[in-house]
Amino acid sequence: MNSRVNELTQQYESEHSRVLSLERTKTQLTGQLHELQMQLDSCQVENMEMKQDLKSAKTQLAEIEAILEESQTEEAATRSKNSVLQKELSAVKAWKADNEPKIIALEKDCRQASEKVRELTDANASLTKEADSLEDAKVRLEREREALKQNIADLEETVQGVETLNYGLSGIGDEWVLEDAYWNQHNSQRTIENLNSAFDELEAKHRTETARWKKKLESTIVEFEKEIHGLKDERDDALKAAHDSEDQCVHLLAELEEINHSLEEANSALQLSENRRQTLSEEVETLRLQAEASERSRRKAESETSDALNRISELTSQVNSLTAERRRLEGDLAVAQGDLEDLIGSREVNEERIARLQADVARLTADLQAEQGISRRADSSRRQLETELRDANARLTAANNTAEEAEKEARRQTNAMEAKVRDLELALELEAKKLREAQIMLRKNERSLKEVSQAAEEERNMAAQLRELLERGQSKLKATRRQAEEAEAATAAAMSKLRKTQEQLEEVELRATMAERRANQLASANAAAAATAAAANAETGSQYGSLKASPYNRLRATSAAREGSTFSLASTDNYFPSRRARRTAFLHDPSDRESAMTDLDLPSCH
Repeated sequence: MNSRVNELTQQYESEHSRVLSLERTKTQLTGQLHELQMQLDSCQVENMEMKQDLKSAKTQLAEIEAILEESQTEEAATRSKNSVLQKELSAVKAWKADNEPKIIALEKDCRQASEKVRELTDANASLTKEADSLEDAKVRLEREREALKQNIADLEETVQGVETLNYGLSGIGDEWVLEDAYWNQHNSQRTIENLNSAFDELEAKHRTETARWKKKLESTIVEFEKEIHGLKDERDDALKAAHDSEDQCVHLLAELEEINHSLEEANSALQLSENRRQTLSEEVETLRLQAEASERSRRKAESETSDALNRISELTSQVNSLTAERRRLEGDLAVAQGDLEDLIGSREVNEERIARLQADVARLTADLQAEQGISRRADSSRRQLETELRDANARLTAANNTAEEAEKEARRQTNAMEAKVRDLELALELEAKKLREAQIMLRKNERSLKEVSQAAEEERNMAAQLRELLERGQSKLKATRRQAEEAEAATAAAMSKLRKTQEQLEEVELRATMAERRANQLASANAAAAATAAAANAETGSQYGSLKASPYNRLRATSAAREGSTFSLASTDNYFPSRRARRTAFLHDPSDRESAMTDLDLPSCH
C-alpha cells in the first residue's frame, strides 16, 4: 500500500509537474496567440492599406482612362486637322500643277521681254550713235556755214572793191583800167557763180541728207512706237500676271500662315499629349512600384502567415500531445481509483492506515479535482485557442484570397495599363510619323511657295527693269526727237541763212550788173566825150588833151548817165559777156547733188 501510495504520490507530483509545464506551455501559447493576433491585425491593416492603394489605383486608372479618352479625342482632332492640311496641301499642289504652264509662260514672256529690252537697248545705242553722228555733221555744217559766211564776207569785200573800182573807173576813161576792172569783175562773177553752184550743191546734198535722215528717223520712230506699244501691252499683261501672281502669293501666304497656325496648334496639342503621356508613364511607373511593394508586402504576409501556420501546427501538435497525456492520466486515475476501491475493500485490514490514506486520498482527490478543473480550463482554453486558430486561419485564408484577388486585379490593371500605354505609344509614334510627314510636306510647300514668291519677285524686278528700260527708251526717244527737231531747226536756220546769202548774192549780182551797165554807160559816155574832145582839140594837137577828157566833160557824162535810166541805155553786149542765168538753190537730180558734193570735197554726214 505504501509503495502504491508512494507511486501515486510520485505520479501526482509528476502529473503536477506536467500540469505546470502545460500551464507554462499554455502561457507561451497564449503569448504566441497574442503575437499571431497582432500579426493578423497588422496583416489586416496592411490589407486595408492595400485596398486603399487599390482604390487609389482604380481612381488613378479612371483618371488615366479619362486622360486617354481626351488624348484620343485630341488625336482624332489632330488627325482631322492633318487630313484637312493634307487636302489643302493637295489643293496647293494641284494649283501649282495647274499654274505651272502659266508660270512657264510668264517666264518665257519675261525672257522675251528681256530680249526685246536688250534689242531696244541696242537700238537706243545705235540711235545714240546716229545722233552723235548727226551732231558731228551738224558741227561740220556749222563750220562749213561759218566758212561760207567768211567766203561771203570776202565776196562782199571783193564786190565793194569792185564797186570802188567801178566808181574809180567812172573817173578814169582809160581802156586798160576798164579792162582790168572787167577782168576783176569777171573773175569775181566766176567765183560768185562757183560759190553759187557750191551753195546749190551743198544745199541740195544737205536737203537730201536731211530728208533721208528724217525719213530714217521717222521710220525708226514709228518702229520704236510700235515696239513701245507692243512692250506696253506686254508690260500690261506682265503687270496683270504679276498682280495675279501677287494675289495668289498673298492667298498662298495666308493659307501658309493658317497651316502654320494649325501646325503650331497641332504641335502644342502633341506636346500636351506628350506631357500627358509622360505623366501617365510616370504614374504607371509609380503604380508598378506600388504593385511591387504590395507584392513584397503580400509575400511578407504570406511568409508571416506560413510562420504562424507552422507555429499553430506546432501548438496543435503540442495540444494534441497534452490531450493524449491527459487521457493517459485519466486512465491512470481510473486505475488508481480501482486500486483505491481494492484498498477500500481491504480497509478492514489497514483501517488506520486507510484513514491516513483516506486523508491522503481526500487531499489527493482535492488536488485531482483541482487538477481536473485546471485540465478543464486547459481544455476550454484549448478549445478557445482552436476556435481562435480557426478564426485566424479563416482570416488568413480571407486575407490570402483578398491579397490574391488584389494581386490579380493589380496584375490585370497593370497589364491593361501596359497595353493601353503600348497602344498610346504606338499611336504617338504614328502621330509623330504623320507629323514628320506633314512637316516634310510643309517644308516642301514652303520651298515651293518660296520658289513661287522668288519667281514673283523676279517677275516684279523684271517688270521694274522693263519699266525703267521703257522709260529710258522713251526718254532717249524724246531726246533723239529733240535732237532731230533741233537738227531740223538748225538745218532750217542754215537753209534760211543760205537763202539770205543767196538773196544777198542776187543783190550783189544785181549790183554788179548795174555796175557793169553803169561802167558801159560811162565807157560809152567817155568814148563820146573823147570823140568830141578830139574833134574840138584837133587844132591844138596836144597828146594830153587827146588822151584824157576834161573834167567838165567827165562830170557832164556822169551827170548824163545819172540822169537817164540805167536800164534804158544800150549795153555793149559784145564787149561785156552776158551773165549766166541764175539757177535754183536746190538741185533735184541726185547725181548732180553727188557730183556737186564730190567737187566741193566736203566731209560726209554718215
